[in-house]
Amino acid sequence: MIITGRLILRNWTEEDAQQLYDVAKNPCIGKALGWPPHASVNYSRHIIKDYWNGAEDYAVVLKFTEQIIGGIRLKRDSTSWLITADNEAEAEFWLAEPYWGQGIMSEALAALSAHCFNDLKLAKIWAGYLDDNMKAWKLLKKCGFQYRFTRKNVPITTLNEHRTEHVFNLTREQWQFHGK
Repeated sequence: MIITGRLILRNWTEEDAQQLYDVAKNPCIGKALGWPPHASVNYSRHIIKDYWNGAEDYAVVLKFTEQIIGGIRLKRDSTSWLITADNEAEAEFWLAEPYWGQGIMSEALAALSAHCFNDLKLAKIWAGYLDDNMKAWKLLKKCGFQYRFTRKNVPITTLNEHRTEHVFNLTREQWQFHGK
């Protein structure tokens, strides 16, 4: 569990399925990330149980209401094609539309970055965004991530389409310089 001023980042539980469905059924969320809107509470439960079940998969929860408003995770295994060493991870994140533009995901990503570098002793965090997700671009820049490269015609199998992905990373040194 990671706690910030406004947020609790905690592991997902199957009991979170209804709250997840309530925010992830919005087509604006999934489209920007390359996944379809959640079609049912059972589908959301399946995603929690089968995909967002790792030690570093977190629900983003408003501290004072306990409402789930997003998700953030670290991939540290072969599901990430970006990782080139054991001391690296890939960050993925999303936020419910009513909370966009309030600095909430910046707070969550900054806390996750601190966890990566201070607790997990990682050297680098990778992150990317699909071409039409400028909010993610602004977030990565705000949190000190640096652009590395672009991949065109990336297959997005869940949506049966191809998109362009922009890849960034943040090293421990950049994070320390950026002001933590």
